[in-house]
Amino acid sequence: MDISAQLWSLVDQARSSSSSARMETLSTGRKRTAEELQATQSLLTTSQALVNAATMAMVRATGHISTVMAALDAVTPTSMGHLQNSLLLSDAELLSVSSSLRAFMDTLEKATLLTATRRRCGRSSSASPTTTGASHALDSFSTDTSDGSGHKGQTGLVAHLRQTVSTLETHIAAKRLHVALAKEELALYKRELFVYGHCGVLSCSEEVSTQLAACVDTVRKAAASRDERNAKTGEYDGADKRSAEADAQRGGHHLSSKPQATKSGFGSTFRVVDTIIQQTAKSVKTAGSHADSALQVALTGGHAVRQLLHAGTISVHGTLMLDSGARSGRDHNHAEQIAETSMLAGGVGEPSLPTLQPYELTSEEKASLEEQNAALLQAQHEASAQDAKAVEASVRELSQLTSLMNEQVMQQSEKFSLLIKNTELAHSHVKKAVGEVQKPLSTFWNPTRQLIALLWACTAIVLTANWLSR
Repeated sequence: MDISAQLWSLVDQARSSSSSARMETLSTGRKRTAEELQATQSLLTTSQALVNAATMAMVRATGHISTVMAALDAVTPTSMGHLQNSLLLSDAELLSVSSSLRAFMDTLEKATLLTATRRRCGRSSSASPTTTGASHALDSFSTDTSDGSGHKGQTGLVAHLRQTVSTLETHIAAKRLHVALAKEELALYKRELFVYGHCGVLSCSEEVSTQLAACVDTVRKAAASRDERNAKTGEYDGADKRSAEADAQRGGHHLSSKPQATKSGFGSTFRVVDTIIQQTAKSVKTAGSHADSALQVALTGGHAVRQLLHAGTISVHGTLMLDSGARSGRDHNHAEQIAETSMLAGGVGEPSLPTLQPYELTSEEKASLEEQNAALLQAQHEASAQDAKAVEASVRELSQLTSLMNEQVMQQSEKFSLLIKNTELAHSHVKKAVGEVQKPLSTFWNPTRQLIALLWACTAIVLTANWLSR
């Protein structure tokens, strides 16, 4: 769906309808003003940019989701972060485009309100033709048309842009949901990958894995043939039982006086479902037994592996000690003998699993293990001695730091006591000075009153001399 083409077609339709309506209602043709053309061009440019941004965001999100879904089967832990970052980037782009669309929707609503206000003011006021043309500058954005039934609908440019924005918001919301589902799928895959890496899966060499796969195929074929024989036997038994039940039902039908209502297809459907459930249970049980056998083989060692695989394999210790050449032929012959014995005992070619024996160590392996144990004990003792020395050094450093801290605390306490003494001495000096100052002021004929009396006497002498001179 090309939203841009539909938008431009709706804009052309709106222009033609608005121009015809104006030609019918207005007596004199009015040309578009510069303000109207500028506003129309701005809205169209913004809508085109938003459509392009939304399309690009949805295309990128689709590409990232496809990349994640395609890489889940062959993904590595190192590339998991890149896939998650790409999904986060797509989510951020879609969120940005969605916020831009909401802001553009607010702009369109403001334009609609402004147009309605101007049209209302133009209708209520009687003005000159120039004023009328200016008031209808945005009239073509949202024009209301009424049909014969009295229903009103917006056919202006703003209405079409609002519809386009709402459609884009719907598509972006759906794409964000797809991105969220892809993120959940990736998180689930990471969690399953972590659990798989920590579930204790044992590793083995390529030879052992190929022989184990061949043994598993043989066991599966034998189980399939046994299931086929059991199924045939079950079918024969089921046919006998069904014939007996049919005879009993016919006899009961003749004996009963009231006919019973028949349910066509119910019995056959139930038998088919029961057979499917039984086969599923058998397959699950067989798979569980095979899995238990494989796990027991992995836990009991190389001897049980050689017995189960019926092929020559070497032990892990033999591989490490580079003596596989001398022991592989002997193990191969022994395994062939076990395979022939199992084929004869099975009767019809069914491989019977031998009894698993515990792994026994040879004298050389015991000696090497004892040497490794002694080396580990010696290394442990050395590490313990180094740890003890390190602890002693740290304790010594801690004691030195403690003594230095105590000395600094004592020096700070002495300085604080000296400061307190100096403060007390200064306080006593201040008290003495205040007392010395207050002593002359405590008497009646103090220097202040003497000065005031001298000033009054001088004033009286001056006044008397002035009176005498006159």
